[in-house]
Parts: sequence; C-alpha cells; structure tokens
Amino acid sequence: MNRKIFFAILASILANLPSLGQSGGVDSLEQLLETSLEPAIKQKVLSELAFLYLQSYPGGLALIARQGIDLARKRSDYEALGEAANTLAQAFLSTNKLDSAQLVIDPVLPQLEQQGLTEAAATLNMTRGAAFFRASDLPNAAACFERSARLYAEAGSPKEEGALLNLGTVLIGSEELARAEPIFQKLVKSEAPVNRFNALINLGNMYGFRGELRQSVQYFEEALDLGRKSGFNVATVQLNLGISYEKMGDYDRAISYYQEAFAAYSKLEARREMAKVLYNLGYLYAEQGAPDRALKEIEKAEALLDAGNLQEWLELYTAKHEILQRKGDYRAAYGALQKAYAYRDSLFSVERAQAVDEIETRYQTEKTALENQNLQQENELQAVRNRNQRRWLASVVAGLAVLAFLAALLFYQRQKLRQANRRLAEQNAREELLNRELRHRIKNNLGLANSLMRMQVRRLAHPEARQALQEAESRLAAMSMLHRRLNQGPHAGITIGIRDYLEELAFHLKQAFDGAGTSPEIEVQSPEMQVDAEAAMRIGLIVNELATNSFKHAFKTQPSPLINIVFTNLDNGQYQLNYRDNGSGLPAEFQLGRQESMGLRLIDTLVKQLDGSMELSGKEDGLHFNLRLQASAAA
Repeated sequence: MNRKIFFAILASILANLPSLGQSGGVDSLEQLLETSLEPAIKQKVLSELAFLYLQSYPGGLALIARQGIDLARKRSDYEALGEAANTLAQAFLSTNKLDSAQLVIDPVLPQLEQQGLTEAAATLNMTRGAAFFRASDLPNAAACFERSARLYAEAGSPKEEGALLNLGTVLIGSEELARAEPIFQKLVKSEAPVNRFNALINLGNMYGFRGELRQSVQYFEEALDLGRKSGFNVATVQLNLGISYEKMGDYDRAISYYQEAFAAYSKLEARREMAKVLYNLGYLYAEQGAPDRALKEIEKAEALLDAGNLQEWLELYTAKHEILQRKGDYRAAYGALQKAYAYRDSLFSVERAQAVDEIETRYQTEKTALENQNLQQENELQAVRNRNQRRWLASVVAGLAVLAFLAALLFYQRQKLRQANRRLAEQNAREELLNRELRHRIKNNLGLANSLMRMQVRRLAHPEARQALQEAESRLAAMSMLHRRLNQGPHAGITIGIRDYLEELAFHLKQAFDGAGTSPEIEVQSPEMQVDAEAAMRIGLIVNELATNSFKHAFKTQPSPLINIVFTNLDNGQYQLNYRDNGSGLPAEFQLGRQESMGLRLIDTLVKQLDGSMELSGKEDGLHFNLRLQASAAA
C-alpha cells in the first residue's frame, strides 16, 4: 500500500461541481406541489424541492427530478431540463450509481448545446466529468472538464476556473504533468483566493509526484500562508508538508506538521482524516526504528474508525501487518494480514452487491425512459386521431382501425426489442461482473503469494535457499505487476503500456537490490505503445532474469552499477529489446548452449515462445543482450 500520496483528487473535483444554491422548506413545497399550479410555477417548485432532497435525502430524489424532467420536456423549457437532469445526475453520483448518472446526462447534453445554452451545457459537462472520474475513466473525465472550461469561457462565466482546476487535478491523476502545470500556473494568478489556494496545493502535489521535494514544499508553504490569511481549512496542506518533510528525512518537521494536521482535523471532528494522520505517524516511527511507538499510533487510529467502513479497517490491518513485520513479530503480523484479507473479501462482497444494484437501477432507468417515450408517442398519435376525426368523419372507422393496427405493431416490435435488449444487457453485465471478479481474485492471489514469499525470504537463514526464493519472488512480482496493470485503462485485460510496465519493473528491481552492497541505477527507454499482455509478461521476465544475473555476478567490483534497457519499434515490422550493464561481463569460457543456469534456460525458453532471436555477449565493458521479435508476436 502506497501511503505517500500528495493529493486527494476526488475531494477537489466534487468541491468544484456547480452548486444549485436554492433554499426552502421541504414540507411547504410538498404541500404546494399537491395544489393546482401553472406549469411554469410547478417547474420552479419541482426544481426547488429537488435541490432540497439532494441535500437531505438523495435516495428519494429520483421521482421528483424525473417529474421535473418530464414537465420541462413538455414545456420545451430546455434550461429547466438541464437543471433537472443535473440535479438527478448528482443524486445518482452521491449514491455511487455512475451508469445511471450517465444515462440521465447523455440524451440531455446535445439538446442544451443545440439550443445554445452554453453555460447549462458546461454545468452538465462538469457533472458528467465527475461521473467518469468516479468510474476511474480519467481520459473521458479530462475531456469533459476541458469542454466544460471552454463552454464557461464562451459564456463569460467565472466558473471556468473551477473547471480548469478539475481538469488539472485529473491530469495529475493520469500523470500528464506537462499538460497540468500551465493550468495551475495560470490559476495561481486568479483573483479568487480559493482558486489560488487549490492551484498551489496541486502544484505542490505535482512536484512531489516528480520527486522534486524542495519545490513541492515551497508551494505547500505558500498555500499554507494563503490559507491561514484567508481562513481556509489548511489541515490537508499540513498533512502534505508532513509527508514531504518525512520523505526529505527531516523527521522533526514532519512530526510537527503531522501533529498540526491532527489538531486541525480534530477541531473539524474529521475522524477518518485523523486516522490517516496517525497512520503516517505510525509509519514514520517505524522507519525510525520505534515499532512500539508506531503501534500506539495505529491503536489510536483504530479507536477513530467507523465499524461499518470496511475500507478503513482494511487499511488499518495492512498498516499493522507492515509495522509488526518490521518489529519482527511475524506471528502477530500474520494475524493482522489474515484480518486484512478478511476485510478485503468483505469489501469485495459489498462492491459486488453494489454492482448488481447498479445494474438493476440502470434497467429501471432505461425502462422508465422507454415508457415515457411510448407515452409521448401515444399522445402524438391521439392528437392525429382527433384532427382526423374533425376533418374526415366519414373515414373515422377506417382511420382508427389503421392507427390501432400500427400502434399494436409498433408496441409489439418495441416489446420484442426491449426484451432482447434487456436479455443482452443482463448477459453482458453478468459476464463483465464475472470477468471483473476473476481478475480481482487473480490479482489478490498473486499479491498474497508475493507477500508470503517475502515473509519467508526474511525468515530463511541459509544464503542459497534465501537467494533462490528471492529470485522466485522477483519473477512472481514481475507477473503480479503486469496483472495489476491489466485491470487499468481502456485496454484492460488485453494489452498494456510497455514503457510504464518496464519503468515499474525497473523501480521494483532497484528497490530489491538497493542496500545489498550495491546502489543500482536502471535506465529505461521506450516509446509509449501498447503490447500484447502475454508478450509483455515474457519480456518482463527476461529483463528480471538479466537484472538478477547482473546484480548477483556482474557488480561485485563495480562501485556505480548501471543497467540500460531500451525497447524500440523497428521499421521492418520488428521489436527490439537491448539490455546492457557496466559489470564485469561474461567469463571467457562462457557458452550459451552449455549453461546449466535456470535463469539462462528460462530466458532461452521465453525467447522461443516469443518467436524471436537473441544475441548475448560480454566484454570488459559489461554484458550486452539483444532480442528481436516479430511485431505480430506482441500485437
């Protein structure tokens, strides 16, 4: 679990959703709604009541909001339609029904843009972006916030800055820092202190993400000063400063800021945030070699947790597990790990139930939309019948018969289409749910095996057994990293980005061998491209075996170990992997085909599986390995 996170994206995005800003009494408005009202007045009452329901009772909002949408459509009041759709979509967001929110927004948004209601379309785009973000679809979320900012700018609305803030925050989350930085540099010049404050925090987050901690701290200090002068809540800034100084090794300042953040969160009675501060203090004390003191902080955090929040309990026992491992109390660490897995399984069961509920809600929403559409069509047909009755009394019987036949045929066809669509949607939902569960289980099982293997490595005293098990753990980690990436992005389960995968693998290898007599540097060069998951796994295992061999044999006399990994796309329809180190090279008597090393045999097998060819040489300037494979083998 990576606890060193510099920003809370979701809180920032939800804070910048457009407010509806109305007030009134629920009871009085409900009573007024029961009376006979003009359509325009009824529309305003429904809008007011929907807003109040959103603030106090989102679960009961759907009926009121749908009435508002239907009335606005009948009146062709597109501004009211946009407001009602936005209210209903935000209600679905508040209950985590993301697909339902999209179903409400998608048909309304083009109508607003067609009518030239630029600001209303921008507001609905903001809510749509929040729905994409909640679903972890960062590219679509960024596109929505970017369009929202452009529309607000066209309308001359000051809400443009809120949309830009959301856009920049999402770009940080998707690691597009080059696009995010100019946005925040623009916002630090805003006339609104709150936008300057948020921009400074995000700049601090961004530089912290890059590892430029001094620049990050400078932005956080500016945000802290502005926040105090403006009366803003600065607890999050203090927490980020604590994390930054801890990373810089200035533990005294880190502890001081953690304590300030804890005090600020305590005044707000923000129990969850208080617990997170205590987690950080616990990890810091553990890093200082004081596990007992660290455990005391974790126990304080335990007293703050909500019994029904499974995610918080999962984080708590994960933290306990790591600290007990550092203490050397492996039995207690194993017990904490078992509890963490129990909460993880419970959390998965809850998420699965929520997914099923979301499918049901989506079905009901689609059903209601189709019923409303059929009702509207029936009303139009009735109007046609009335006109024909007044004009052609002589042909009324024949006209009614024809219309009845057409209506029955249309109804029958729509029934068949609706049933087919429902069956297809249910089948797709079941398959997606099963695939998601399978990938989730495989990822967790790999993580469990990896964790247990690391624990066993620490307990082994025999060097050869420890080394063999550590090599196996490194191979398993390479596969685990790949499988985790398979669950991310628009190509989930099919391909992965080879550059990000090789960089993560290099980071893992550097951590694994850092402190074992070497201080390795691993450079990775690769274009951004998608590679077949199976081929990527084999390429990752080859790199893992070569790096393990280098650290075991090549760097014994090398004070500055360096590994260079280059993956390129050749013009002749081939990919090429070049691996080079600056170690002692290969022995003079080395012959590839006669080696008994398991690692070299594994490399040879993997190359054959990739339908590739390899060259291996070692001179005084180190080991050189070259692999070529057909692009079709990794497509």
